[in-house]
Amino acid sequence: MKTITEVYMSGGKHTRHFLFPLKDYRHIISYNAFFFGKNRYNRSRDFLYLPFNDEVYQLAQLGNPYAIDTLKILSSNPEIQCVDLYDFYSMIGFNRKTKKYHETI
Repeated sequence: MKTITEVYMSGGKHTRHFLFPLKDYRHIISYNAFFFGKNRYNRSRDFLYLPFNDEVYQLAQLGNPYAIDTLKILSSNPEIQCVDLYDFYSMIGFNRKTKKYHETI
């Protein structure tokens, strides 16, 4: 399961986080392009989407203070389960074909 948190850019407040599985190689390619590609589509007009990897949970078990604070932030926000990556895109208003956000979001 991948975890993504949504940060409101005006105040820097984490508003919610999403959980979803990456089902096949197309999802992995799309995920990597969304977060780490040349254009970095993880930024809308109002929100920034940040990925968390499994190392955060492992570091928190080892007592890393940054990882423990990160998990506190995640646990204080609503958790939204998505069916897959494309469901996450539709929830945040991102059109994966045109690579743009909807105007209403």
